[in-house]
Amino acid sequence: MINDKGFTLIELIIVIAITAVLSVVGIAAFVNYSRAQTLSAATSEVATMLQLAKSRAQSQVKPTQCSDTQQLNAYRVEICDGSCRGATDPDLKDYEFRVSCGGSFYTLDTKKLPANISFDKTSIAVVEFNTISGGISGSGGEIKVTGYGNCKKISVNSASNISIGGGC
Repeated sequence: MINDKGFTLIELIIVIAITAVLSVVGIAAFVNYSRAQTLSAATSEVATMLQLAKSRAQSQVKPTQCSDTQQLNAYRVEICDGSCRGATDPDLKDYEFRVSCGGSFYTLDTKKLPANISFDKTSIAVVEFNTISGGISGSGGEIKVTGYGNCKKISVNSASNISIGGGC
């Protein structure tokens, strides 16, 4: 008589192989999702700093770095290529929030993009929001944030509107 209780070795090997394939596919999908989220978060953080500069320029609140005798001119966000004072990386990963008072610039905050994320070299280097006109200096442009083979762009137009778009 044959004992029909339990599973054969072949059946167990097939179940383990199917489980392994599904696990590999799931892990790969999670890694791709995680990378996309890192790029989106970095892009949102840069856009938030741009919104802060715009908001401060419109409110015309003078920071403590400016003396009472200095006129508040503008707030700006600069993409650094190692030339910014607080920059730690020459590979377009740092960006600064600065204020212009009486012709002098003061750094209010310096941030760094996450690992494997950087600014594209074709991005505009400075976005400056004027306090008197409320607009930006120049005609605007795009800041491109790249990483893991993907790209997101932040557009700033001449009316100071800031928007995040998909691929570059």
